[in-house]
Amino acid sequence: GAEQWPTLLAELLQLSQSGMVAAMEAVGKACEDGCEEMVADEPLMAQLIPALIGLLSSSPNIEIRRLALDAFNVFILHPSEQIEAALSSLLGVLGQLTGEGRLQRSLCECLSLLVEAYPAEMQSALPAIHEFQLAALQSPQEAVCLEACEFWLAA
Repeated sequence: GAEQWPTLLAELLQLSQSGMVAAMEAVGKACEDGCEEMVADEPLMAQLIPALIGLLSSSPNIEIRRLALDAFNVFILHPSEQIEAALSSLLGVLGQLTGEGRLQRSLCECLSLLVEAYPAEMQSALPAIHEFQLAALQSPQEAVCLEACEFWLAA
């Protein structure tokens, strides 16, 4: 049950840090399926959000970085103190992310969701976000272009 999530997620995140993609896939699925309950569990979110940002910034595996970003994206439209407190460090990490294809698509989605959910907090980052989304429109990857279009449609 949900009461076992902190232990299970901690173990899965540890496996993800060691490069196990399947563990990060499981974290993502748990986040998708249990988003509402997780957001209501402040201690769990206090553990999960920094761990996801840590994987984004330090995993050498691009697929784990993408999965961590996708897991984080699940929570953005469910504002919480943990996400709001992590915004500045998240933006710093997002600015350092590079990658093609699916990671870039996830990054476009993340930036769109952040601007929608935290417009005042994102105000100072808008010029860089606009520049990124304009560049994403030129991607050879159709999924990246479509996600960048979603940003401009919502703007």
